[in-house]
Order: sequence, then structure tokens, then C-alpha cells
Amino acid sequence: MLMKKLGLMLLLVAGQALFSQKVGMASNIDPDLWYFNTKKLGKIIPQKEVKTQYNIFNDVVDPLFKEKNIDYRMLPLDFWKIAKLGPSKNVNDGVIATLDKFCEENGVDVLYLFRKVDLYDSFYSQDLFDNLSFNYGVFSIDSYSPKRGLFFSNFHIYKYDRNTKDLTFSVQRKDIDIKLNTFHEQKFDQPIYDVQTKDLINPDFPKFYYDKFKKTIKTELLNLMNNENLGKLYRSS
Repeated sequence: MLMKKLGLMLLLVAGQALFSQKVGMASNIDPDLWYFNTKKLGKIIPQKEVKTQYNIFNDVVDPLFKEKNIDYRMLPLDFWKIAKLGPSKNVNDGVIATLDKFCEENGVDVLYLFRKVDLYDSFYSQDLFDNLSFNYGVFSIDSYSPKRGLFFSNFHIYKYDRNTKDLTFSVQRKDIDIKLNTFHEQKFDQPIYDVQTKDLINPDFPKFYYDKFKKTIKTELLNLMNNENLGKLYRSS
């Protein structure tokens, strides 16, 4: 009986420790979904840019953290200090030291990072969008059919745990329709934009992609929260 009570107490203490973790978040992305039009699919030069009503922090991140009873603070991280952070590379001790110091200075145990991709391999398509001021969006192309809509994103989400020194990211499943750091196109039944004014005229177009992308963001965050389906960029030895 005593052992059962002791075991229960240990579980309660462990649960309290989990929920008492101080959580921070840093981002260098624009959380708003944008629409733009361009002449061709090359180095993108927008002819028109319009911000939509969709915002992943308002619509996904904040509600999910509230649902999980996790309070977090937005923190001002200088992302140039972790410029070598990328999913295709193992990060060095300097990046981890920077994140560790940042967490210590800001009094957080766990740090979530929404980070724009700015390291590209040769022939990597997402650098087409590198000069845009936003980090995901829907768009139309003059040289394509007016019924052809496209989507892109160029950011990743990471979690740094100061206690374990692990820097992790969610491994994206094959059954996810719209992945992070991706490029996708879809033909719609009706034209998505006015070929003269370049204005967006089909509200189903951005909603189609945004609904799918919201599920992607939620899945990524849940994996990070629950330590499931993770890849490690750095593991403390």
C-alpha cells in the first residue's frame, strides 16, 4: 500500500514538473497567409500582393497551446545567431550554446522556433520565394491557366529543450497533404483570379490550402509537444 502511494506521488510530481515548465516561442516568419500574382514561375517578382484574413498564430498556435494548458511567451531572438540551423544539417555546439544562453536569460525551459528557411541546397525550388516579405502563401501565375492555383511555404518548426539539450523537429508523414517548406499546385473548377486586375476572385482557393496547412501546423506542434515522430538535429552526448 505504501509503495502504491509513493508511486502515485511520484507520478503527480512528474506531472506537475511537466506543466510547470516555462515555455518560450520565437519566430522570424510572417504568420499571415498572403495572396500574390506573378508573371511566371522563376525568381518571383509579385505584380500584386494581398494579405488574407488567415493567420496561423491566431487560428492554430494560440488555440492549441490554450487547449493543452501551456502558457508561452513570445521572445525576441536574433535568428542570425543560429543561421546554420537547417533540417538537412547537424547543427554545431555553437548553435546549441546560443539557444541555451537565450533560454537561461529569458527564464524558459523549452523554446519553440518558427524559422524561415534561408539555407538552400543546389536546385532547391523554395529559393524562388526567398525575396518575398512573407513565408507562406497562395498565388497565381499569368503563364498558367486562370484556374490553376499554387501554394508555397518556406519555414520549419523546431523545439529546443534546455534540460535535455535536444533540438528536435517533427518528421513529416507521407500522408500529410501540404507539408512545411513545400510547393504545391491544384486546378480549381472556377478561375481563381481576374486576369486583368490580378485580383483574387475565388475565396475557395485560399481556404482550400489554408485548411490543409492548418492541419499540418497542428500535427507538427502536437508531435513536438508529445515528443512523438521527432527527428533530432542535436542530441546532448
